[in-house]
Amino acid sequence: ANKRQINTGDIGLIIGTYQLCRFIIAPFTGKYIIIIGTSKAFFFSLFLTAFTAFGFGLLTLLPNGFYFFWASLAIRIVQALARTVFVISSLTIMAQLFPANISLLGGLLEAFAGFGYISGPVIGSVLFEFGGFITPNFTFGTLMALTGMAFAFSTKLKKNKENKRRKELKSLKNLSLIYTQKAGQLSEKSSNSSDSEALSKSSKCSSNTKINKTRTDINSSNNGLLSVLRLPSTWLIMLVITTRGITCSFFQAPLPEHLNSVNLYKGLLIEVIPHFIVKFFRSDHWHNIYNNECQLLYERSNMGIIYGIE
Repeated sequence: ANKRQINTGDIGLIIGTYQLCRFIIAPFTGKYIIIIGTSKAFFFSLFLTAFTAFGFGLLTLLPNGFYFFWASLAIRIVQALARTVFVISSLTIMAQLFPANISLLGGLLEAFAGFGYISGPVIGSVLFEFGGFITPNFTFGTLMALTGMAFAFSTKLKKNKENKRRKELKSLKNLSLIYTQKAGQLSEKSSNSSDSEALSKSSKCSSNTKINKTRTDINSSNNGLLSVLRLPSTWLIMLVITTRGITCSFFQAPLPEHLNSVNLYKGLLIEVIPHFIVKFFRSDHWHNIYNNECQLLYERSNMGIIYGIE
């Protein structure tokens, strides 16, 4: 930006617009994500992030001054929109895919996102040395689009299963309506007795389903980290999160200036960066194991209350 005849105030405006737009957009995205759909919003955010990466790479073709400044500002606004939609939709999908291990998977998401943000400047600087500013942008933009397409194709089967389940539920509802119409032709005494029996059976079934749900939740939470890591969708989500972190952090502008001012040698950087990565993974992992244990104790206490009531 300094080579393109943009002063320090304009650079600060370009950087600060990103956080300001996220602050303004975030309250409205939750409402429209429900209308659009979680999966569609997630795919939209991935491809929009890839589009912004391509846009940053094409900034080198613009002339200096006015056009470069406004194009950079527009791309940062679009990037803020993609980031906000991505965070909200990814958390929603995580809760839908892994309802019994939300806190554990949330910790894994944060860990891999941190890994992407830490490794992004390192990988981006290597690509920048080989091919200039266009190379890292086009590389990570293409990788982001490919991961989005892979996630889209992998979730098609789940959508088809959900549509089949919805059709089955509709057919069951139609059968229940026919049954109620036939049952209404009976006498009041028989209907009252049958209703009381049905209510007692439904109450017993509901209590049994609650107990079974708590048992399955406790069993799934006991499996812990290994049960989550065995699923292929977990690794696909981690790949998307890591790629998203690398794509949004490899072009951080203040990093070279700070390194030049401190006069660090290469050996210290090689030691410090892996140290931060290991600390981040360890702290996030143990924190979420603690959260899972607290959730497990809470579910067991609720299960004991259900048994006591019966």
